[in-house]
Amino acid sequence: MFRNYMKIALRNLVREKGYAFINIGGLTIGIASCILILIYITNELTYDRHNEKSDRIYRAGIEAVFGDSHFFSAYTSDVMKDALEYEFSEVEESVRLVSGNMTVVKLDNQSFIEEKFFYSDPNFFRVFTVPLITGDPQTVLSRPNTVVISMTAASKYFGKENPVGKTILVNEKYEMEITGVSSDIPSNSHFRFEFLGSIQTIKPENNPYWTSNNLYTYVLLVPGTSITDFGIKLQELVYKYVGPEVEKIMGINIDAFEESGGVYSFFLEALPDIHMHSKTDNQLEPGGNMTYIYFFSIIAAFLLLIACINFMNMATARYTNRAKEVGVRKVVGSTRGQLIQQFLTESVLTSIAAIILAMTIVELILPWFNFLTSKSLEIAYLDKWYFIPLIIFFALFTGVLSGSYPAFFLSSFQPVKILKGGVTSGMKSNRLRKALVVLQFTITIALLVSTFIVSTQLNYWQSHDQGYKKDGLFIAKRVHVLGERQDAFREELMKHRGILNVSFSSSVPGYDFEGTSLHELGKPSEELVQTALIYTDEYYLETLGMEMAEGRFFSSDYGTDNEAVVINETFANVMSLENATTKSIVFPHRNMITPVIGVLKNVNFESLHQNIRPLTIKKLDSPAYLMTVRMENENIPAVIASIENMWKDFAGDAPFVWSFLEEDLLELYNQDIRTGYIFSIFSLLAIFIACLGLFGMASFTAEKRTKEIGIRKAMGASLGSIYMLLIKEVIILVLFATVISWPVAWYVMNSWLENFAYSIKPGLTAFILSTLFAFIIAIFTVSYQSRKAAIANPVDSLKYE
Repeated sequence: MFRNYMKIALRNLVREKGYAFINIGGLTIGIASCILILIYITNELTYDRHNEKSDRIYRAGIEAVFGDSHFFSAYTSDVMKDALEYEFSEVEESVRLVSGNMTVVKLDNQSFIEEKFFYSDPNFFRVFTVPLITGDPQTVLSRPNTVVISMTAASKYFGKENPVGKTILVNEKYEMEITGVSSDIPSNSHFRFEFLGSIQTIKPENNPYWTSNNLYTYVLLVPGTSITDFGIKLQELVYKYVGPEVEKIMGINIDAFEESGGVYSFFLEALPDIHMHSKTDNQLEPGGNMTYIYFFSIIAAFLLLIACINFMNMATARYTNRAKEVGVRKVVGSTRGQLIQQFLTESVLTSIAAIILAMTIVELILPWFNFLTSKSLEIAYLDKWYFIPLIIFFALFTGVLSGSYPAFFLSSFQPVKILKGGVTSGMKSNRLRKALVVLQFTITIALLVSTFIVSTQLNYWQSHDQGYKKDGLFIAKRVHVLGERQDAFREELMKHRGILNVSFSSSVPGYDFEGTSLHELGKPSEELVQTALIYTDEYYLETLGMEMAEGRFFSSDYGTDNEAVVINETFANVMSLENATTKSIVFPHRNMITPVIGVLKNVNFESLHQNIRPLTIKKLDSPAYLMTVRMENENIPAVIASIENMWKDFAGDAPFVWSFLEEDLLELYNQDIRTGYIFSIFSLLAIFIACLGLFGMASFTAEKRTKEIGIRKAMGASLGSIYMLLIKEVIILVLFATVISWPVAWYVMNSWLENFAYSIKPGLTAFILSTLFAFIIAIFTVSYQSRKAAIANPVDSLKYE
């Protein structure tokens, strides 16, 4: 029997080539898009789960409230590790991780900049699951000046040679012996190293201060530990160790600090939650966003739903063509169950064909999709035991979902009425088809509106005045290697006609910066303000094109500026500083008082996701890490070449690392930009799938109304009236879809825009343009069939059977 079902299903698909193309094509695109999105979502939601002990690994963090400042940091202190292990029986292991941040690695006469250079404790490999290809995990990091490198790094530096036992020079300072080679850490990990050095190399003795936080601390808890109970016990460290330091800095004990509204507490983040759910500063890599996961999940469901709707719509619309087949089958003894099995077999066969084509498409475009998303996604056919059964289930589910209504609908016909010609196009099925078309275009218009708003928001940051002029700014990194020769290097650069200004600093917009807590002189010490801290020279303001709101910036004409600060408007507002240039600021950690000489107009040093935070600027007192060069817009390559030549004269063979600030700022919005691209692509695919279905429906409608059209033309109806007769239904359906889609899109987009501190207000333009575009697409789709029917010879139409 099943063989017979298959044979009939194949014959029907071959006979109805256009129908098969529309159904299989729509399902293929819908399924391929759905699979791509599901691979992406799975990758995002399984970060760090390759670690065998991931359910017991947590990262410590700090929550602090000083006055109006409230922040969360992933950084902790050197000494926290020992305290955790010695004072809590719940802690099985604790391990620290320090980022090397653009480390220079030199082998023979070649130097390289490595961004994935870390330092850690000897027990790193007991906590994290990173298999070693060579080396003993118990001892590879047990000595200072030892390092483990990844397979990628080993291949890059040593080719096929065994690197174990060889040495590399790190930062022109440390001769480090390679003691092991590890497997590459999976891409869906919140940190990945190419080099992992012994932390004893850079920290032979622990910094004893609990309030000095500059590294990451991970905790492996004993099985069965209650994280809630342990989190409460963790606060004992605050009262025992942090309290005395707070009292020394602020002059009040920890109890008084808390009574005044201050907060200082430790918290733990589960390792698998760090990528998607951590809201802390100082992340090792940019985190994910659950809002985007929800969006992409909805898009995947919508794409598959639209494709299934096409199938259902076309199948129910074609029922009159198969009504006699159903009637004959019932007369000769077919039961309703057998008919249902027949029609479901056809739909499942269509689904299987679509899935085979979809998997082929996914394999072909996956490299491009990886480039678009900056991922290393792959389809693990055999790595996951459930993958192939899941694909089979997916094919069956899609086939049954797509064919369920047509199967039950077609099998319900009464054979007597069918054979007497009593089955017509029925009001119920007509209403269903209209409802399905409305649902398709509701989804399509909502996606179009979302795409417009996402694109507008991403363009907004480019036109938004962020308080500085980012065009033409050239950033050189690691210039601290120049040491005391920075001023001489600047003088040499300023001789070049294409260079307008040069400044040295610890940070520029888009880069990390230090943080500290300050309070106004004369105010209670508990009224601390958490502030960003940047060190600059006197040329910083002019080079970056910033402006002062009050007072002045640093100047070489004032010898006292080394002991002064410049603050931003936000700092002045938070501390309610009127006439700020008459005030002084206290640095409690350094027991230092500094006068305020100026207030900088607010500058967005971070992305537009965040509000402008308080900022304090001090004058450089040591060689800076960054150099900013403002260039003329003409002959930039020649200017860069000149800078590189001067660098060689001053810095020898030290690597020269540079970029343009505009390119660096894009990193702040990479995830949002990728989201915009993905929205656009899948919205277009949704439109295409909907158009396939609409085209099929238009063909069917024109076919069913052939005689009606012939009669109308014979009675003198014009081509225009015939044309409007066929397309007005589509216009009405799109209008219904518009009414439903607008509120949905408005709600979803407002939720997304809440991720930005600075965002656009969704206006009517995006909604009107999306609907207009949907109208144009819908009318264009049905126009061909409508025009073809309208210009047909009425004689042929009246002969149509």
